[in-house]
Amino acid sequence: MSDRLQAFELKSLLMTSTVRPAPTAPAGSAVPVSADGSLLPQTLYEASDDVGARYQLPRYEWNQVGGRHTSRLRLRTADEDPFGPLGWLSIELLAVSAVDARFAMRSIDHTASLRLGYEMPVVAAGESVPEAWVGPWENADPATRGMTRLLIGQRVDGGWFMHGFGKCHPSDCDWGETTAMLSGDALIGVYPFGFKVTTITARRSGQTLLVDVLDDYTDADGRKDRLSQYVMGRSAATSPAQPLIWETLGPLNPVGASVHRCVLPFHAQEDYDRLYQIVTSPVHRARLEVVCKATVGQRSWQQWWIRDRIKVQPVRPDMDLVQLNPAVLKQLRESLVAPAPKPVPPPVAAVPVAPVSVKTVGRTSPLVMHMTRSPVLSVSTATLATHLTPLAAVPTVANLRIDRSSVGSLMLNEGLLLQRHSADLDVVLSKEEATRITRTLPRRLAIDKRGRPVLVRREVECVQSLNSTFDPQTDGYMFDAPVDPSQAHVLFRHDLDADGQSVTFFQDSMARDQVYYEPQEFRLARSDAHPFLPSLVFAITDVVTESESLAYRVRLAFQARPYLGQAFRLLARQHFGPEARLTALTPRSARLTLSVPPAEGAVAEPLERPAAVIRFDEGVTDELSLDEAQFVRLAASFQSPSGIGMQGWVSATISDGTQVDIPLVVSLKDNTGTAFDPPHLRADADGVPGHHAVSLRNRIESPVRINAVHPVELGAWNDPVGGQLHRVTALPLDPPPAEPVGPGQTVDLRYEVRPASFPLVSIVPALDVDIQPDLALLMGQLTVTEAFTEATFDVQVSASPLFFGAGALMSLRIEFDEGPTVTLDASVPTRQVTLRKPVIARILGLEPGYRYRLIEMDAQGGQRVHEGLAGVGNLQVSLLQV
Repeated sequence: MSDRLQAFELKSLLMTSTVRPAPTAPAGSAVPVSADGSLLPQTLYEASDDVGARYQLPRYEWNQVGGRHTSRLRLRTADEDPFGPLGWLSIELLAVSAVDARFAMRSIDHTASLRLGYEMPVVAAGESVPEAWVGPWENADPATRGMTRLLIGQRVDGGWFMHGFGKCHPSDCDWGETTAMLSGDALIGVYPFGFKVTTITARRSGQTLLVDVLDDYTDADGRKDRLSQYVMGRSAATSPAQPLIWETLGPLNPVGASVHRCVLPFHAQEDYDRLYQIVTSPVHRARLEVVCKATVGQRSWQQWWIRDRIKVQPVRPDMDLVQLNPAVLKQLRESLVAPAPKPVPPPVAAVPVAPVSVKTVGRTSPLVMHMTRSPVLSVSTATLATHLTPLAAVPTVANLRIDRSSVGSLMLNEGLLLQRHSADLDVVLSKEEATRITRTLPRRLAIDKRGRPVLVRREVECVQSLNSTFDPQTDGYMFDAPVDPSQAHVLFRHDLDADGQSVTFFQDSMARDQVYYEPQEFRLARSDAHPFLPSLVFAITDVVTESESLAYRVRLAFQARPYLGQAFRLLARQHFGPEARLTALTPRSARLTLSVPPAEGAVAEPLERPAAVIRFDEGVTDELSLDEAQFVRLAASFQSPSGIGMQGWVSATISDGTQVDIPLVVSLKDNTGTAFDPPHLRADADGVPGHHAVSLRNRIESPVRINAVHPVELGAWNDPVGGQLHRVTALPLDPPPAEPVGPGQTVDLRYEVRPASFPLVSIVPALDVDIQPDLALLMGQLTVTEAFTEATFDVQVSASPLFFGAGALMSLRIEFDEGPTVTLDASVPTRQVTLRKPVIARILGLEPGYRYRLIEMDAQGGQRVHEGLAGVGNLQVSLLQV
């Protein structure tokens, strides 16, 4: 926990070297208290500063005035800037709050942003739009009194047919099948019913079907001829599973007391046509997600402390830090069940509450607590207050004793005393015995003056979903007419083959440079921020060290991102063009199955992971708990030739109802992302026109082996001299280097650019690499909890005397994670420091590593701080580039 008592889930530490989320509530301000850390709309949460006040998050719905939506999709008018955007999508939502006269109501401070999700039909590349008509269509108006359904199909001979259905009771009237013929952009079928002749004319409008039904009554019938018009969409029950596309729209900003607006500009007619079809065609099943982020308060005994290197600050006066023996902490976390709070009548809503789809992100327990360095903690008995306010619903600590039974007396708030120890065992322990018993991690617990877990703050998300399909007939005032309403918005499917493998790509029919792909597999990602670690973190919890024995558990979290090999990336850019934007395709449904290292005596079996978060644009994130045997097996697997610690697959339904199983690999050897700094380009030393050299520096902690160097597509170039259009390619001149590139080392790659006259600016090498993980260094960096044994080791810290003196540095300060600090200067360039051996090194039998930060002090009192550094063995300090 920080001085602001911020709490984070283990998964939130992925892909970043330090945790500094921007809180939505200022430090020290009141926050809503959530028992489980969740956040839901129109739910009342007790205020942290007033038992008579309640917080709530509003429910968002489409804003209407006089029964008409105020959202618009419009084009630029003649009065507006002709050089500005072509048009705007303006979305207005109404924030609806609950009302409860029993409490002082407060609104939860939050940020809100919008994203638009929609499904995309898939057709084979080259398939004509009329062929995409085949299938069942349903009337967009379920209350229609005319045509309800229309089935369109093609016979073996290529001829067309229609099969219509009309509204009848108790079931629809079956009109039967009739022959249809194409006439221009229309498909026409005729039904001779005897008393009338019904002519059906169907035209495509994007992904909808516009159907005109003309009833021509006979003279004998006497009724007046009638023309009916219907809008039909694909049958939801029978349409195939379709890929799901997400488009970020931007922040939702208040424009009034309850109205909020988001405006998205666009600059091309194709963007307008695409948006129009998305929000008007039922086939896209468009939905709007409102992502709300807010700070909530929570009390939990699940407190594990993250290492940090922030300046030590005083402990807050309203909290205590106590050391517990492990059995007491275990009872608090596992044995005690907090009394259920008294039922509270539901709030009275200000307006009728419509069904809203809501999902909450961030409810996984346990929490990982993050704090500044604290003063040395006493192991003496802590006596705490035992009475709580009637509204409290968490257990309180009455007495924390150290005794031979390793237990204590615990009390719940309503006077219920739980005796957990024998008074006969309350004997005075020697200092050595007390130290041995309390040498356990995590052993620090933050409590308030009432003996409850201290109230921590955490950032959570609440996602509200709104249906976003509008009827162009009844809601036509929301739109300007599209220029080409008949153009279908679909994904064209392309299957590309390379190296004996096949990958499916999907090209947007209205934005041809946008290409989606099915990932070959999911891999751990490397962070783009220093120290560029893989997206895998460990929290070693419940550690007990007594003599030679060691007991512990490990929680781990990982994030695997979609991977597409360089051979397929090159092939895709050759097929779709150098400017193609490659994005992993999000399926409509997906689930993760993972093989976890088995426990002692158990057999490894693939297990479905329902709590895993699967988003192809952000990756697959999961969190799990391992015992001692499982963790040791995992570490051994990381060191095996394959380097695979865990593996499984993501089962996804991507298109045409076909299910694919995409491999997922948790390995420290094969990661997504780059292991090198941005490339440095220069002319090659051989002086040959078109020959260039690219320098790459290994920026990660482990050696990297380059297995293959691929050609790089640089785009199309129109030669100003000859006027000829060229496709520019950079071809590697040499095979991959024979030796791995060590940490901090540089390698040169040579290329030939064709044509040689192309004005080259940069080359981003396309490489196949594998990492040779330095486990001793890496595992310490990936372990985020304070976990040290009683064993110590010495590290000699030294710096070159050339670093100090006039015009150079005055001193270097090295602050180690666990507490010790050494200062080096011209008079003392070498010191020795004693560090505690990390538990992770003892568990895995590794050379102990350490983490530290480096502070450079100049003569003017200025400082340069370098965070997130790590080492193994003696430390020879080097000056780093900022």
